[in-house]
Amino acid sequence: MPASLKLITTIKNRLEHFQKTFPFMVSQYGTDYELWIVDYHSNDSLQEYLAEQIEFRKTDAFSPNLKKIVCVELLQDRKFSLKKARNMAASYCNAEDILAFSDVDVFVGMDYLHYWAPKVSPGKSFVVTRWKETKAAPSRRIEPEINYGNYLVSAKDYFNVGGMEESF
Repeated sequence: MPASLKLITTIKNRLEHFQKTFPFMVSQYGTDYELWIVDYHSNDSLQEYLAEQIEFRKTDAFSPNLKKIVCVELLQDRKFSLKKARNMAASYCNAEDILAFSDVDVFVGMDYLHYWAPKVSPGKSFVVTRWKETKAAPSRRIEPEINYGNYLVSAKDYFNVGGMEESF
């Protein structure tokens, strides 16, 4: 199986944020990629919103570089665990893939994957952060100038360290 680039986000009842960031996730250009969404027991109409967006291509921002959208529902636990959600998404990947994790309330520029993905290789990962203040208040997390919660890693490295721990 050839290597691919996976933009992975996790969500639990954050539809309002997802509606704002989804157009940026589907509009990446310059490099082929897949968008993986891990739905962790959302009950806020996420599945319906996503189905409608995909079926009708509601946003004209869909990039021709977006090769696949996969939504996986995590059904084991009701309590959200970022570690479990990200590790579950990674379990579908092969060692040659590049994993680009992004929090659902973070905007990614249209060239985000095109710029960062070529820099990633086994042994070389990136945390992409732009802090405007020491710690962003939760009410400010959805604003474009506060961008944290993103990192890119080769799947090989991710697997070699045993996946994500909450402190990763």
